[in-house]
Amino acid sequence: WDQSLRRLASTMPPDLRHEVDDLLRLYAQNGVPDASAARAVAELYSPPRVTSELKRLRRRVPGMTLVPGATFDLEEDENGVAYDALTAVDRQRIRDRVIRDKPFLVVGSPKCTDYSKLTVNLQHPKMSEEELRRRYVEREVLLRFAVEIYCIQLAAGRHFLHEHPLGARSWEERFVKTLLSHPRVGSVVADQCRFGLRIPGPAGKPMLARKPTRFMSSAPAILRE
Repeated sequence: WDQSLRRLASTMPPDLRHEVDDLLRLYAQNGVPDASAARAVAELYSPPRVTSELKRLRRRVPGMTLVPGATFDLEEDENGVAYDALTAVDRQRIRDRVIRDKPFLVVGSPKCTDYSKLTVNLQHPKMSEEELRRRYVEREVLLRFAVEIYCIQLAAGRHFLHEHPLGARSWEERFVKTLLSHPRVGSVVADQCRFGLRIPGPAGKPMLARKPTRFMSSAPAILRE
């Protein structure tokens, strides 16, 4: 692992260096055998980021046994197969893959737009009652399904990582609070500017964005990082 980490440090893009390095250390600390790492990381509701970086690194780092898992996005997975978690059929397809592939870590980041207090206060009053009902149902379906996948991971003795903005109303949902009360689950708050998050500033010049975010996970090593 030490040799792999030294090689990785010189090949990773800066914006992903911390993510992949922390994941590698997490696997090492938890004693994940090579065979179990065949499907190490699955990303839920996210374009391939960590998984695509692991693919690139596997080609460049000789002997690297850590390989990416599945990516489930609202548009497509890592093989270009379309998934729509708003449909019962595709939710079952995702369940089946998680149960089959047994990813060591599922990273989840459900769409938080309609849980954002800013959106709720400024945009929702402009929407029709029908549109609001649709949005409320969709946001709950996606969040509940993410929590269901996390519970599958917990029941199998594996891990998950979930993130939403600190002020998102999703943290007030009863089923999220129930998950947080699980003895193996904890959460921490971190500002995204520490990880290099930037937004356009005056005259278009990039500037750091604080964006306080809560991270919920069953993996103590991730929460410590």
